[in-house]
Amino acid sequence: MEYQALRFDDSDHPVSCTIRAENAEDIVEIRKTRLPAIYLLSDDAIDAFTVHPTLIRDRGTKHRKKALSDLLLGYDRTCLIRGSYEGTRQLVRSCKAFLARARDQGDRNAFLIFIPADAFIRLWTRYSGVGTAGRKSRSGRGTAAPSDLPGLLGDEEVPPQLRESYIGDSPDVNLVRRLILIAARCENPTLILGESGTGKEIVARSIHQLSARRGLRFEAVNCGALPSNLLESTLFGHKKGAFTDARRDRKGSWELASNGTLFLDEIGDLSLENQVKILRALSTNRIRPLGAETDVTVHASVIAATNRDLFAMVQSGHFRDDLYYRLRSFLIFTPALRNHPDDIPLMANQFWRRITKVNAAVLPAAVLAEMKAYPWYGNGRELKNVLSFLNGLFGRHPLGVEHFRAVTRYQRGVGGSGAGERGPAGLALHRAEALQHLKRADEVLRAVEMAVQPYLKRTRTALPEMKVTLSRIENRMLELEALCLYPVLFVNPALFERVRDLHEDLSGFARHLEKSAGGVKGYWLRHLEDPFQRTRRMVFQEVAKIMRFRK
Repeated sequence: MEYQALRFDDSDHPVSCTIRAENAEDIVEIRKTRLPAIYLLSDDAIDAFTVHPTLIRDRGTKHRKKALSDLLLGYDRTCLIRGSYEGTRQLVRSCKAFLARARDQGDRNAFLIFIPADAFIRLWTRYSGVGTAGRKSRSGRGTAAPSDLPGLLGDEEVPPQLRESYIGDSPDVNLVRRLILIAARCENPTLILGESGTGKEIVARSIHQLSARRGLRFEAVNCGALPSNLLESTLFGHKKGAFTDARRDRKGSWELASNGTLFLDEIGDLSLENQVKILRALSTNRIRPLGAETDVTVHASVIAATNRDLFAMVQSGHFRDDLYYRLRSFLIFTPALRNHPDDIPLMANQFWRRITKVNAAVLPAAVLAEMKAYPWYGNGRELKNVLSFLNGLFGRHPLGVEHFRAVTRYQRGVGGSGAGERGPAGLALHRAEALQHLKRADEVLRAVEMAVQPYLKRTRTALPEMKVTLSRIENRMLELEALCLYPVLFVNPALFERVRDLHEDLSGFARHLEKSAGGVKGYWLRHLEDPFQRTRRMVFQEVAKIMRFRK
């Protein structure tokens, strides 16, 4: 079996690769480098590597007070260690410092560091698109390469309509299509996880269309777009007079779906109160409309989706674990577009034909190559939007790389030469959106500072008070995470990276609070004070720039 890894050597960022644990040749091969290298892997893969005691030296678990160089340098075998780190930024710094020490000592060994699965996923998500090393990297979550799963599932013919709706030929896409076919035959709830724009609703509709319920109703509810107090009425319905504006009886989406499919999009945005109500409906197949005295039996198949890390929300207490495990009876991950770039030409040409309404339309090879190299943070949705914009601007003219670059610079709000190139109306709209976004970021940072400030004046803190502070900080972290879904609205890419790094620093701080109410002031001053204030200054500077432009 192949395991995903991130390799650190002399480059600025780690690059993704895979290692076959059962293959001794792979273990020998990774040592044949001119420079020392670190391979980061998820700790749930460690058992597969400890079966090679003659090739790998197991150095146990790293003590937090011991440096990596004290534990790993000077051995004639590949060294393995289990790492324990407060956050991924600390881990990256430790890896770079260790490699510098190894180069100084002339040690060209390979080092395997196994870290908690959630930390590995965060690093993999950030760096897997940077490059590849060794074998071609594959997307997915966890450590086993996704290409292993289809082999275990066996072959099954994919209907043409599914190939048309969920596009691509990569192992990632083929796996999703295979799981869609299985989910269509499954009566249990299905949970779809993936970044925004990766086609989660397409997957949900495909499951419905390929199921025995295909002739019945598909009812979609966006849980994130509805105020918390309206969600119950939308899902369960209400009786006349149940509240002020209830002028007649109204069936909810769950009942309207009948024996068809109910799609709960953005399930991660549900309040805890509404999570309880949905769990009850899933468990009993019964709902009660607002103002009603009796329950209504419902039989709809339920599919839920979100771009949030639900497991992390469960661990932090923001999502009920019983609802999470109820929903994920069947699980599908939709891969980020940057993790299967070879599918981009196929997707782009198909989108282009639909947009131009010309069946033979094909994008130039140079433009497709440029698209493959582009990061596509908005995934397939961003690809489609860029192509629509290209057609609207240059549809009657031959497209070149310069057209693609101009449009992506404009839409992301970076580069370009000024208002004349972008258009005054579009530029003004972008600035207004960015200003609102940055002010929201500043508001969230102020809220964090207000939550922590009282405790920085004390040497000791009571545990109950610390739990309240922890809850507030975790809520602010969720808000920062939501803001980071729109990197273009930070205007300055360096600011976006700074806010994302600060989110990880706050994660380490939150973990410290969970363990102990002591040492809060010291931890903040050592690890948070400087990056926190620098981030706030950068936000203020970007707001000031936009305000100057608007005058």
